[in-house]
Amino acid sequence: IKVCITAMESDMLSNRVVPEPEHNIREVLGYVLDMIPHDEMRFLDKIPFPLLVVAALTLGLAPFSPPHLYEKAQMLLAGKLTRSIDIFDFLLHGTPVVLLCAKIVRMSLTKR
Repeated sequence: IKVCITAMESDMLSNRVVPEPEHNIREVLGYVLDMIPHDEMRFLDKIPFPLLVVAALTLGLAPFSPPHLYEKAQMLLAGKLTRSIDIFDFLLHGTPVVLLCAKIVRMSLTKR
């Protein structure tokens, strides 16, 4: 929702007008899609989907009892994610999950 609001308020693509943005979701999402850096998306397209699934399941859930990603997310929400090792751990375990989510969104938006 915040991305949609930012897209509607952005001056970056000021030549594009979205009629009734609060009702025209397709146009707003198209506007957001135009703001996405395409070089990074091409990189994401090159990563095999099964590899991302395996990486997200293994790194995202490791060490399995309880998963580091869950612990670090709780620390982040509590404002206790301050040590460098904890931040690194959160990024290490969370990156495959974020990439997998981005790839799924990318696949659904570019499916024609």
